[in-house]
Amino acid sequence: MVPNTFVAMPAFPLGPSGKVDRKALAAPAAEAEDKSALMDAGGDELERVTLDIWRKVLQIPALALDDNFFEVGGHSILAPRIFGEVWGNLGRRLPFGTLLEAPTPRQFAQRLREPEASEESCLVTFKPGGSLPALYLVHHLYGDVLADRWLAESIGPARPVFGIQASTEIKNLGREFSIETVAAQYVKAILERQPAGPFHFAGFSSGAIMAFEMTRQLRAMGHEVGLLCLIDGDIPAPGPTLSRAARWRKIAARKACKIVFKFKDEIREGPRQFVMKRLRSFWLQWSVKSLEASRQSGGTNSFTMPQLLTMAERAYRPQPYEGSALLVRCHDEAWTFGPDPLLGWSTLIHGSLDVVDVPGSHTTAMSPAMVKALADVVEHRLSERQLGERPRAAEASQ
Repeated sequence: MVPNTFVAMPAFPLGPSGKVDRKALAAPAAEAEDKSALMDAGGDELERVTLDIWRKVLQIPALALDDNFFEVGGHSILAPRIFGEVWGNLGRRLPFGTLLEAPTPRQFAQRLREPEASEESCLVTFKPGGSLPALYLVHHLYGDVLADRWLAESIGPARPVFGIQASTEIKNLGREFSIETVAAQYVKAILERQPAGPFHFAGFSSGAIMAFEMTRQLRAMGHEVGLLCLIDGDIPAPGPTLSRAARWRKIAARKACKIVFKFKDEIREGPRQFVMKRLRSFWLQWSVKSLEASRQSGGTNSFTMPQLLTMAERAYRPQPYEGSALLVRCHDEAWTFGPDPLLGWSTLIHGSLDVVDVPGSHTTAMSPAMVKALADVVEHRLSERQLGERPRAAEASQ
């Protein structure tokens, strides 16, 4: 990408840590004036309210109606605040996937004008075009697929890519909320869109568990499953036989290493974002332990999606999968110190379990800088199965 404007400066302004203080960088005068005029003059009332919300959350006063959330520094921690402000100011609830399909304030406001759907779809469209069977990217613990955006964009144009997000409808499962019942809802939605296989899935982090259960159910129903890609995700399974003392030593060593590695990666993103991530993680784990007992007494509508998914994971007792899978591990992650280098999958995958290590860590694997290596692995495995795939009839005739 070539910059439109250059600004000459004697030196970069530095913050207390010695890093470049981006907020203190001088803005191009003409560009700032043009943007200010656009902000003040453009848009109707709903667009202006939406723009104000985005400026507040992103802390960018010069944000314009056509600025892209992701291109101006938006990320998965800020996204919930956007939707919280929209609910508080406009009384509308939208799925997180809206940001992927409407990433500018103007497009987002247009979504707000549309009537509320009677049912929120769990399918998020990343790339609708292509003649090959689709790849489905399954959400992680927080229920959204924002982290999958860069991987989806790196998949070739011949293959459609969809995200599986946690819709608010699944909260109505109440005490029946589990990995199995949620996976069944997702399988139903996928079969409505794609009645026959092969089905290809990839799940990052805890998304690997949901992808695993979905493929297990599809195979049990007699459907053909192509790729099951487990991206740096653990599963609570026995793994290799170890003494109790040895297992706990390895678990403790891995947890300690993960803390160190995550600290190293996340602190690079800036102190504020690091603190927000750590507080969010601590609050989630603490709240889940206190809520597990109350869940048995009734509804789950007052619980957050991460709380529900965490409780479901803790209660999940995975059954073996008779098919094959691809396990992608992050090279810089702490799996080498744990009780099972295969992250718990060794006793669950009864077919072949191929293992590929990619650069980066759990924190950076899905980032724009690192995701190309992961996408190349996924593309290669999909191409190996492509000889047996046929273009969908409706699209092959176009």
